[in-house]
Amino acid sequence: MIHQDHYINIPSLSKIKVSNYSLFKKDWKYKFSKGTNVFIGANGLGKTTSTSLIIYAIVGYTANIDSSEFKIDNDYFSSRSDNKNSEDAEIEISFKIKEHLFLIRRKLYLDNKSFYSLDGKEKDINLYEDDLVKLSKLSISDLAFILEKFLIREEEGNYLLWNFRDQSKLLQLLINPVGFKKVYEEKSLELSKLTSEINRKRDTDIQAYNKRIDEIQDLRNKDKYTDNREKVLEKISTLHKTLEKKNTQKKKKLEQYKETLKVFSGLKQNIEKINFDIEIKSEEILSMEQTFYETVYSDKKVLNTIHKMRNYGICAYCDSRLKPNIKSKILEKMDNGNCPVCEEKVSNRKHKDDTSNSINYVQTLESEIKTLIARKIKIEEQKEPNSNKIQLLDSDIKMEILAKLTHLILRK
Repeated sequence: MIHQDHYINIPSLSKIKVSNYSLFKKDWKYKFSKGTNVFIGANGLGKTTSTSLIIYAIVGYTANIDSSEFKIDNDYFSSRSDNKNSEDAEIEISFKIKEHLFLIRRKLYLDNKSFYSLDGKEKDINLYEDDLVKLSKLSISDLAFILEKFLIREEEGNYLLWNFRDQSKLLQLLINPVGFKKVYEEKSLELSKLTSEINRKRDTDIQAYNKRIDEIQDLRNKDKYTDNREKVLEKISTLHKTLEKKNTQKKKKLEQYKETLKVFSGLKQNIEKINFDIEIKSEEILSMEQTFYETVYSDKKVLNTIHKMRNYGICAYCDSRLKPNIKSKILEKMDNGNCPVCEEKVSNRKHKDDTSNSINYVQTLESEIKTLIARKIKIEEQKEPNSNKIQLLDSDIKMEILAKLTHLILRK
């Protein structure tokens, strides 16, 4: 069974402090609350920059990461301020990974770590990335990707809730055991090396056996008319019987090994098929949702508003959670083809029956995706005992050596 320690650990933000950065009129600090934290303000006040500061504080510059959207480099923060920048401008952030508390301080214009502590103890700043990767079980690029996707910017229409490819990558990071692909490749390489070593040893053993057989044959010829001849024949007979027994055992082990490989390959193919089915069904859900809402409304902000109201029960004006009876009345107006505010008919509205059928189909697809993910986890649990069986390869190949020896003796 796969243990919880085999999965990634996402940082939990604790505190942030920004000092001597000219974009802000004064230094500021903030203590994060559990759950969702929201930065609200007019354009140009630094909401997006604050998000970038959090990412930069944890993973440093991201301009060299292909999947990065922020592209933070040594000019990023200076370009967003009035250029009256101080060399003392810095960001300090503290966060937890499981029970471990990190505190890291960086200069804004040099990508220079000035202080690092772990669990309250100051450490060498050069050890920060190693500790971060070890405890989070994530590479720096994957950690930057997760931070960018979880730090949602509401003004963008194409964020995580609407981007299937980002959702798919995020699901793989969250539900796959850490290092699954790497372990599989390492085991394949180890198997290849073991096979080569066994083949080498087999050739050496066969040469030794051939030499011994030749010696016995010479002895039999020399003592053809002596008492030693009977002893030699007895030894050869015993060797024949032993080799026949080993050959039978070898065939049985090889069949077991082939069956184990077949089961293991079948499990791997099932996982690949499930991953493919999940992607197909997720793309179908995304396509139906986009087609449905774009047919009814053309404004992407309206699409976001409808999505939040229908799926999360959130008011479009004040972001408060709607009471169930109020939410039902609003959705009833929308399903009847009326604007929920002025109650006028909305043009280009799909037929209600089509809407209902589409929603039911989407719900069916979502249920199927959950079932596929559960199947995948169960298959992962089945792979572990089959992997152990493959380690019997050494014994199986040695049986093959004995079979070769039997054949050589029979020829003699």
